[in-house]
Amino acid sequence: YVFSPVLLIPLHKKPKLGLLLIVLFVIMTTSGSLWNAITKDLKGGGAFTFDRRSEDTFAKEYIVTHWRATSFLVGMALGYVFFKVKQGELVLKLSKGKVWAGWLLSIFFIVFSVFFIIVLQNPEYVPKRWVDIPYMVFHRHLFIAGFAWIILACILGHGGYLNQFLSWNILIPFTRLTYGAFLTHVLIQSIETYSQRVPGTLIAMNYWFH
Repeated sequence: YVFSPVLLIPLHKKPKLGLLLIVLFVIMTTSGSLWNAITKDLKGGGAFTFDRRSEDTFAKEYIVTHWRATSFLVGMALGYVFFKVKQGELVLKLSKGKVWAGWLLSIFFIVFSVFFIIVLQNPEYVPKRWVDIPYMVFHRHLFIAGFAWIILACILGHGGYLNQFLSWNILIPFTRLTYGAFLTHVLIQSIETYSQRVPGTLIAMNYWFH
């Protein structure tokens, strides 16, 4: 957020320059993440695996801000596009075929980026660089692309019942609550985890609790 003015000011003063900077930063953070994963031979998977193969990934890639900045950068660019659309300064017309393609790709991107990790978490899975590294680097790109389409489709009037549901006023308090949880969950989880002085038993309920 401290870095935001570097992009927001050009977006306001010279939009083309601002968008170009965002594209360059996306390329830089993606290339850096790819280089980091290859040179350090990082393995795909969650923070916890039975053979502890992905512990380095959590410390050297997952929590490193500049390797995972793509979602923030894409969100900033899309926010600018959405603002222009709502102001009437940008008109986007999509054919029925493009709308269907957008929804199908959106669903695929989100489902794939969330559930493919099941393959990597399998105790019998043998790490493969050509599988682990592309997923590790690009799954957030797919995830943000999937949700970006949902927002764009709703703004352009292609959201249908989903747009009505997401516009429901009763959801507003929950958006504040979930965003607050997003901002504070790591601190709370860390305090709870690192204050433990004896070995614990990891059960399925731990994943729900966290």
